Amino acid sequence: MVVIVLLKVSQLSSLRVGFYAKSCPAAEAIVSKLVRLKSRYNPSLPAVLLRLHYHDCFVAGCDASVLLDPASGYPPPEKVALPNESLRGFEVVDLIKTVLEALCPSTISCADILALSAREAVLLAGGPAWEVPTGCRDGRLSSALLAVISLPQPQFSAIQLKNNFLGHGLSDEEMITLSRSHTIGFARCVSIWDRLYYYNSTTETDPRINSAYAARRKRICATGRNLGMIVPFDPVTPFKFDNMYYKNLEEGRGLLLSDQVLYDETVSMLSRNSTEWEKRFREAMIHLGSLNVKTGLQGEIRRNCRRRN
Repeated sequence: MVVIVLLKVSQLSSLRVGFYAKSCPAAEAIVSKLVRLKSRYNPSLPAVLLRLHYHDCFVAGCDASVLLDPASGYPPPEKVALPNESLRGFEVVDLIKTVLEALCPSTISCADILALSAREAVLLAGGPAWEVPTGCRDGRLSSALLAVISLPQPQFSAIQLKNNFLGHGLSDEEMITLSRSHTIGFARCVSIWDRLYYYNSTTETDPRINSAYAARRKRICATGRNLGMIVPFDPVTPFKFDNMYYKNLEEGRGLLLSDQVLYDETVSMLSRNSTEWEKRFREAMIHLGSLNVKTGLQGEIRRNCRRRN
């Protein structure tokens, strides 16, 4: 544990707020403007961009490896792994990268674009703002197998979730705090079939689900339908970054099993204290963005986020 903590401190210290202030002073403003522009036509985009950042950082660190396309001579990349098949927003990252490359060639990493886009996404959805330490470089390796191993699954128990987050250097408190990201966004129906129809040998539906909520989900998520059918994490305010996520859990309206089990992990305190949660969330997002980053002579600055240089 001491080794993990020291490693994280070292990595975070190599990043800094305003890293591009001299080399490309307009970089952060451009990311902000483009995310806001594209979100006008797609209100689900903030959740999409936040999820991209999470899925990138949870697999070998925040190095934009989730953006790499399949390439000859390399193993199948992260984006083709089963947990990542529903990821979207790649074209928005491409647009941001194209504009930044035209203004400041080979300067802004794709990893930093993901981190800045995630911050802007949260702010755009009504969540808190924070200063993003930048200076990450892009990785050259991407593994679908590692993505399957590294990413938390919707069916995880509380113990499995804790072990997964701890393996990435994130505490129980940070796990609970970051889980509120599910206050925005959508999940595929197939990810909740187990809770609705196959809970165990004696009970079809997870008894922790509010009965009226379960009935509504079943009308939308009937088995055998289109596997791409989606439902919102938060049925009340699906596009707003607010406290409703925790309140839904308290009332049995948590969509994923991995979300609902967190109800037993002191989420009730955070559901009542938005100010405390915002403070914790800012700190947790900065820590998340420092996980196993590549800096200095490590990695590269990709000219195209989908391909290695």
